[in-house]
Amino acid sequence: MEAECVSIRGPGGAVWLLSGAQAAAYGDLSNTFDLTSRMTGRPVSVALGPRYEVLYGLTCSLPNGGTNTVSIHQVLYPYAWFRSLAQVWTFTPPGQPACGTAQAPATGWVASRGGLFDVLKTAGLPEAPPAAAPVRRRHPSRADHHSRGTR
Repeated sequence: MEAECVSIRGPGGAVWLLSGAQAAAYGDLSNTFDLTSRMTGRPVSVALGPRYEVLYGLTCSLPNGGTNTVSIHQVLYPYAWFRSLAQVWTFTPPGQPACGTAQAPATGWVASRGGLFDVLKTAGLPEAPPAAAPVRRRHPSRADHHSRGTR
């Protein structure tokens, strides 16, 4: 199995691409195939931060000597915090494809291994999460009506 590419789509539609050694490091450090590191329930006491969509492309060796390409969908939380510890979290939904003779990726929640955030930064992900969009009011306030001369 060989990591070909990782496409990460962030809030607002920004996209980051990882390939080669970066894509391989993503697979290793995110524990994508580690069955022992998964939680079935959403982590408690973890501030996950903004959600990023991941499409992880792999080329897989088949038993007949051929290859196949599969795409694995994950949800990435690169700016998560547990107490005072910054730690990248991923969620892999069930139903992801197996890769050739290798097992399907582990499903559920996992705190990634140290170093994943550095790989993401090298690919261009910002050091800090994007600022939250300002909250817009649905209806103008009474003060707005008076300031515009409407009653």
